[in-house]
Amino acid sequence: MKLLKERDNNGFFTVSNAFVDSFLGVLSGNAVKLFLYIKKCLNEGNEFYPSDACSSLRITGDECGSALEELELGGILVTDGDSLILKADSTLRDAAADRDNAGLKRKLSDNGWSNEFKEVVTSINDEFFAGRMSPKWYDLIKKCAGEYGFSPETIYILFVSCKNIREKTGGTGFYNYVAKVAENWYAEKVVTPEDVDAREKRAVAAREYVGFVMKKLNFKRPFTAQEQSVIEGWLRSGVTEEMLTVLLDDTNRVKAFTISRIDSEVNKWLAGGLRTGDDVTKYYEALRAERTAERRSGQKEAQSGADRKNDNRGHFKGERDYDEDFFKWLESRDAKSGTDGAPIGGKND
Repeated sequence: MKLLKERDNNGFFTVSNAFVDSFLGVLSGNAVKLFLYIKKCLNEGNEFYPSDACSSLRITGDECGSALEELELGGILVTDGDSLILKADSTLRDAAADRDNAGLKRKLSDNGWSNEFKEVVTSINDEFFAGRMSPKWYDLIKKCAGEYGFSPETIYILFVSCKNIREKTGGTGFYNYVAKVAENWYAEKVVTPEDVDAREKRAVAAREYVGFVMKKLNFKRPFTAQEQSVIEGWLRSGVTEEMLTVLLDDTNRVKAFTISRIDSEVNKWLAGGLRTGDDVTKYYEALRAERTAERRSGQKEAQSGADRKNDNRGHFKGERDYDEDFFKWLESRDAKSGTDGAPIGGKND
C-alpha cells in the first residue's frame, strides 16, 4: 500500500507533542506501535505493507487491522483508495478535540446525571477549554460529583478559584492542581458553595493571624510550612492575638522567642483552660507570685540553717572559756583525790 503524507506546515515529519499529549494515553499499545512504524516507513520513503508490519511488530493480522481502524477513528490517518494519508501534526489536536467532544456528548447523554450537572459540565467545557475538554477532565468532574459529593455549583467554583490562582502565580500543571484542590476540599468537608465561602474566610483569618505573629516576632525569614501549620493550629484552638500579645510583649520572660517555645506556653494555656488575654495575664502573675514565695521560703530556710550553725559555735566556745574560780576548784578537787582520781574517804566532798 502506497504511503502519502499531507503537507505539513512545520516542514518536517516527526512524532510531535500534539500526538503525545492528545493520543499517547488514549491509543492502545498496538496502535501506538503501528503509528511509529508507519512514520518510520514514511521517513525512509518506503511503502507500507501490513504483513511486514505484523512481522516487525510481532502482532497478528487482526491486531494490525484493529490498530489501523483505531488510528483512522482517531483522525490520525485516513484511507484514500489504496493509500493511507497520515495527517499533519498541526491538525492532531483538532482531531483529538473532535474525538473528545464526541465522547463527552455521549457521556453527558447518560441518564445518571441531572440536567443541572450537565449544564455545569458544558459551561466548564466552553469557558475553560474552548469546547475541547478531554475525557480526563470529565472523569475528574465525575469524581467530584460522585465520590466527593460536590454540588454542581461547587464544581464550577472549584474551576474558577483554581484558574484565578494559577493566573496570579503563573504555575503550570492545571489538571494536577485542580485535582489536588478538590481532594483538599473533600478532606475538609467543603461540598457546598457555603462551605467554600466559610473556607475562604478561615483562610483569610489564618493569613492575618500568621502575619500578626510574624510582625510580633520580627522574623527576618518566612515561616517554614511546619511553623505555619503550628501557628494556624493555635488559631483553630482559640488562642487569640490578645493572648499571644501578653507573652510576646514580655521580652524579660523569654529572651529569644521561637515557635516551639511559644507552642510550649500555648499548650499550658490550653491545658489550664485559659481563653482570654486577662486569663493569661493572671496566669503569669500567679506564676510569678508563686516563684517569689518559693524564693523567699528558700531564703528563710537558708537563714535558719545559718543561725543554728552560729548557735552551735557559741555553745562550743562557752565550753572552753573557763574562768579563774573554775581552775581553783579543779586544784582543790585534785588535792583531795587519790592517784586514780577517786574521792578520799570514798565519798564526795
